[in-house]
Amino acid sequence: MYFDAVRESILKGVTTLCKGSCSVLFLVVLMLWKCFDIVIVFPIVFYPIVYFEKNEKIFSSQQIHSGSLYVIPTQSFHGIKIVKSYNTEEVESQKAKDSADMLSDIQIKMAKNNNILNPLVEFL
Repeated sequence: MYFDAVRESILKGVTTLCKGSCSVLFLVVLMLWKCFDIVIVFPIVFYPIVYFEKNEKIFSSQQIHSGSLYVIPTQSFHGIKIVKSYNTEEVESQKAKDSADMLSDIQIKMAKNNNILNPLVEFL
């Protein structure tokens, strides 16, 4: 009698588990069949986002170069007596120009990436 109750509860548990698993599997297959475009479009949209994620790296380097663009002239102005006495105006000017050029290049890269990524994701 005790064994019959245990056997019956195990049988019902296994039956319920199998029935539930089959239902979930059927519903997932049905969902993918009805909305197959999601299965196709999701990887297509996901890849460009991951590829252009390097924008974050470019953004952080932009922050670094923006800081150096403002630090170089500030240091030169604070040490103007030293710059004048050692006649290094050209060196300081070249440092500032190089920093500005680097920042400009980084901003152009960011603009190119954004101009490609945003319309591509919206289109897809």
